[in-house]
Amino acid sequence: MMTTKTSTSPFFLAALLLLALSSSSTMVTAFAPSIGNNVVSTSSLTSNNNNNNNKQTTRTTTTRIFAAPAKKSIVEAEDMYLELATKSEGVLEKPDVIYMIVYNPSTNEEGIHTMKYPRGSDTEGELLITFEGLADCIEFSRVIKDDPGMQHEPVPTPTQTAMMENACKDMNLPMKIVPMEEQKK
Repeated sequence: MMTTKTSTSPFFLAALLLLALSSSSTMVTAFAPSIGNNVVSTSSLTSNNNNNNNKQTTRTTTTRIFAAPAKKSIVEAEDMYLELATKSEGVLEKPDVIYMIVYNPSTNEEGIHTMKYPRGSDTEGELLITFEGLADCIEFSRVIKDDPGMQHEPVPTPTQTAMMENACKDMNLPMKIVPMEEQKK
C-alpha cells in the first residue's frame, strides 16, 4: 500500500482567492496612473457595521506593482510596508486573519520571512511583517521571487492573528501588520 502526502495550502489559497473574487461585496479595480512607473491596483471590501445598519465601512488595500524598470528591492518593499504598518499602529482594529510570507510550507524546512529591524542599529534584530490584505502579501511575494538572490519560493499564507501574535511573543519576535486603507461611505 502506498500513501501520498499532499499539501492543502495551495488549494486553500486558491479557494480563498476565488471566494474573494466571486463575492458580491468585493470589488477589484486596477488602473495605471499617468505619473511614475508604478502600476497601482485597488481592491475593496465593503461590509455593514453590526451596531448601525445605516453605517457602511469600506476597507481598501492599495497594491503597488513594481513594474520594470522601477523594480523595488526586497529591502525597499520591506521599508515601504513597515512605514505603512507603523503609521496605523494602535489606530485600526486588528483583523482576525493576517497573511505572511512562508518558505517551504509543510516541510521540516518551513520558515517565515522576517526583516532586519531597526536597520543600521547596533541592536539590529528581526521583525515579522504581516498583511491584512492578501493582495499586498501576494505583491510582496512577487518582489521576493524576482530577487535573484532568493533561493526559496515565497508563499503568501493566511493565519489567525491571535495565534501568530502568541507565537511571535514566545519567540520574542516583534510583529507589524500592514493595514488596508479604511474609507467611510
